[in-house]
This record gives sequence, structure tokens and C-alpha cells, in this order.
Amino acid sequence: MKYILFFTSLFFFINSKAQTDTTIYGYIDSVTVKNVQIPPKFSGGDGNWKMYLNKYLKYPKDAKQQKIEGTVMVEFVVEKDGSLSNITIVHSVYPSLDEEAVRLIQHSMWTPAVQNGGNARYRKRQPIEFRLLN
Repeated sequence: MKYILFFTSLFFFINSKAQTDTTIYGYIDSVTVKNVQIPPKFSGGDGNWKMYLNKYLKYPKDAKQQKIEGTVMVEFVVEKDGSLSNITIVHSVYPSLDEEAVRLIQHSMWTPAVQNGGNARYRKRQPIEFRLLN
């Protein structure tokens, strides 16, 4: 009887761990795909991402006055339709820089990930660098 109880408990423990995975990419739930054939990307690619940042990034006045620089890491889910959800700060630098990073992500456009010929939800991390020009 002890062995049956032990193996039953072990079975439920293993199955519960199979539902979630914590990796360097963050928390992966059963709805987000971890390994995709084509990852999501900013509409137009990396070159357009840099142009988007150059055009729309507004360095907060308080951070500029205090000469605060750094890289804010933002995590979000790119949905099957390309919209974004679950936007969170993974690495904070300064409150106003964090707010600006979230604003930039909220207003950005992404193409969804592709898995097995269809669109898939994908959890992505995006660094946003804040550097003052001397």
C-alpha cells in the first residue's frame, strides 16, 4: 500500500511539472509555445525596430536630469493575431524609464510566431536601451 501511494504521488508530481517550465525566457504556460519555427518579430524587422526607437523614444526629463541610463528588459506575449498582452518589466532601471519602455512596447506592431503552418502565442523579452548623448 505504501508503494502504491508513493508511485501515485510521484505520478501527479511529474504531471504537474510538465505543465509549466521556467527558463531564461521566463514563465512558459500551456498556451504559449516555447520553440517555434519562426519567432515573432517587429513589423519590418530589426532595422525598423531601431528606426521606431529613434523616432518614438522620449527620454523622461527626470531620468535625463539625473543622468540615469540603462537597459530595461520588457517581457510580453505576442498573440496569434500580432497583438500584445501581459506586458511586464523583467529588469527595471528607473520608474520613468520603465514606464517609457512599456509605452514603446504597447504602441509597437509585431508579426506573430509561426508553428506548424499557423500562428502561435509566444512569450518574448525585448531589451530597450536608454543612453544619453554626450
